Amino acid sequence: MLLMKNPILLLLLLCSSILFSQTEYEPNDQHPYGQPNPDAPQQLSDFAPLIGTCDCTSESRTADKTWAAPINMTWTFKYMMNGMAIQD
Repeated sequence: MLLMKNPILLLLLLCSSILFSQTEYEPNDQHPYGQPNPDAPQQLSDFAPLIGTCDCTSESRTADKTWAAPINMTWTFKYMMNGMAIQD
């Protein structure tokens, strides 16, 4: 309730969370797809072979259950949340 009444306090709280957030495992110039955080669950390593960019062909079914025309696409997997998760 205090934050709603005082927008300056809310702004300071948001800015401090951005300034002090951990980013050492986030994507950067040296590691464009980020790095896994050593404190992340071991299961995160299951996705390691997928990290990077892949040119793919997507195939799907239409409403009448026939195959639609293939679509060329690019799929990118990278580490996020300071290396604690993977985004695709």
